[in-house]
Amino acid sequence: MFCDLHADTPTRLFTKAENIGVSLEAIRSLKEPFLQIFAIWQDPKHPDRSDAVLDAFLSCLSDFCLVTDVLPTSNSPYAMLAIEGGDMLRKDLSRLDFYFQKGVRFLTLVWNGENDLGGGHDTTLGLTAFGKAVLNRMQELGMVADLSHANEKTFFSVAEQGGRLFCSHSNARAICNHTRNLTDEQIRAVIQSDGIIGLNLYPPFVNGKTDGTLWDLLPHIEHICSLGGAKNLAIGSDLDGIDLFLKGGSNSSFFLELREILEKSGFSSQTVRDILGENFLNKFCNF
Repeated sequence: MFCDLHADTPTRLFTKAENIGVSLEAIRSLKEPFLQIFAIWQDPKHPDRSDAVLDAFLSCLSDFCLVTDVLPTSNSPYAMLAIEGGDMLRKDLSRLDFYFQKGVRFLTLVWNGENDLGGGHDTTLGLTAFGKAVLNRMQELGMVADLSHANEKTFFSVAEQGGRLFCSHSNARAICNHTRNLTDEQIRAVIQSDGIIGLNLYPPFVNGKTDGTLWDLLPHIEHICSLGGAKNLAIGSDLDGIDLFLKGGSNSSFFLELREILEKSGFSSQTVRDILGENFLNKFCNF
């Protein structure tokens, strides 16, 4: 099964944008079972419309099997729901329960900048008291905290709380020196926690350029594997949330070429299956 841990499709559909990356056409071209985590992004320009985006997206999920617990058997592609940005909680802890009841199982604590929970990669604010309360309630509910976008201070404060660490769409900073990417210390922390790192397809986080090819992901994969993370790797494309693309990486069909790249690069068939989906399924699809 192919799994993509991050796409911003709900907002693009809500705004009636064209050229949707995670489309049924692209998914069906894979001819394999497929799971997508769809993120409801807290747009700072439209802070009050996120709930409307979620409701609108839920109303058009008839072609998907929504997963909120153990993965069921289905002939349809699978969907899971995430919130990207703790601003959506509006300083109200009870809104976690509200979103949980709607099927949300992942929360990206921070986006760029600061919010009531902590600091993004471009800030120095750490995890706040409210952020700690949110984490505690998430653990009670069985929700997963997504640490992509978080700065190191917030990241390690969350790591101290225990549990598997989850970074849905982040790459290796040793390969591409950008603050959105993970340091080796962070990668080792994810590995030690038996967590997951989903690799991002956005070129500035892959190779520091505005374009490239899917082969440019290979150094990130090899580096994380060299740190012992072969069982902690996944894919979090960031499709429908990015405006620059690797060649062949503008829609969900990229999984076919990426599989071929991994096979040609000498990875075992099991490791290829692990990276493209099974690592995530084994660790996070049994709430």
